[in-house]
Amino acid sequence: MMLPLSLCQYVSVYNIVTSLFCYRLLKPHLSEHSEVYWNAEISGRVFEATAKNKLFPAGYSFEPDIENETNVATACQGLTSYDCQRWLSCSKRARTCCKDYNASKAWFLETPESHCPPIWDGMSCVNSVPNGTVMSIKCPDYYIPIKRPGMYSFF
Repeated sequence: MMLPLSLCQYVSVYNIVTSLFCYRLLKPHLSEHSEVYWNAEISGRVFEATAKNKLFPAGYSFEPDIENETNVATACQGLTSYDCQRWLSCSKRARTCCKDYNASKAWFLETPESHCPPIWDGMSCVNSVPNGTVMSIKCPDYYIPIKRPGMYSFF
């Protein structure tokens, strides 16, 4: 799932969705000492308690807000501090991507059909580029790819 940065016009929704997306993205790459106590339900825009979560009843859910310490502590239950920091780093990077996009006033200009729109791909901020452009982006510190560390490409 890639999020068009035009969604940044709705900052609160964008922040929630990207925090959930970062959690989902990192879930398969958590350390063996982390337990997943939350499902990241993007369509409902909430963290929902899993069966492993003994602190909250089944069906308990909340919207992630990384600016709220209590909210972060709840979301990070079960995770090692390192894995929690990785999730926070990803979520903060998504917010920075949105702030930069909004500050550039790029939302005011339409992306020409000859260009790919700017996106948040779950790991990195990707600016608008001409169609057919191949980009290589260094994997961020908070993401540990399964197969090949280093660079990934967009086509």
